[in-house]
Amino acid sequence: MAQLNNISQRGPSLTAPKTVGAVVRQARDAFRRYRQDTTAAKQQQQQQQQQQQQQDASPQQPSVQSLQGGTRLTLQLPLPVASMAPPGVQLMDQSFSLFDEGDWPGGIVQRFRALRPLVEGVLEGYDPQFLGMLESPADGFGCWALPDTTLAGIGTNATFASFAKLCEGGYGSRPLEAGHSMVAINPDWTGPADIGQFWERMNGVLLAGWLAGWLAGWCSCT
Repeated sequence: MAQLNNISQRGPSLTAPKTVGAVVRQARDAFRRYRQDTTAAKQQQQQQQQQQQQQDASPQQPSVQSLQGGTRLTLQLPLPVASMAPPGVQLMDQSFSLFDEGDWPGGIVQRFRALRPLVEGVLEGYDPQFLGMLESPADGFGCWALPDTTLAGIGTNATFASFAKLCEGGYGSRPLEAGHSMVAINPDWTGPADIGQFWERMNGVLLAGWLAGWLAGWCSCT
């Protein structure tokens, strides 16, 4: 059953998608409406940040600024399982279903290969730039960029440090720009107790609040 939050519910009534292509189209529509809805909010945020910078002589630490501020969105896309596709059926015509870990003997790398064409289908028309993998290709954690949005996935507890580094400008300052959106695609993180050494220097309450603070922009199924 398709489950959409208030962002995507503003559009036309939707039925549960039956194919990979329908999933991508609904996610693309939700993403478009999200971008439309946040334009005014981003402009207001820029004005507030400029006023705050003028009033506050002591700048915030990057990690606090990036992890507490800005627009944060999650995008969940079901992964097509190649072994379940009938011969000759194109990717977007395949029926989609929830996968089991046993469907992915290649682990996170194989899952990322299946995810990438779906993400690029969602971003069709925006001229996205695929920036490659954040760290090792073995992590299965890639990044896409639009002028005002950075998207990354598949994030796990093991690679969360890389995602946090991305959010706080460790791979470039664009995520710190006023009004910039961060989108976590198929995030697979769980909770503060499961996240690695990077967060040993962070306040556990802060981390818990940050993990809970992402807006579910589109979810295909529960």
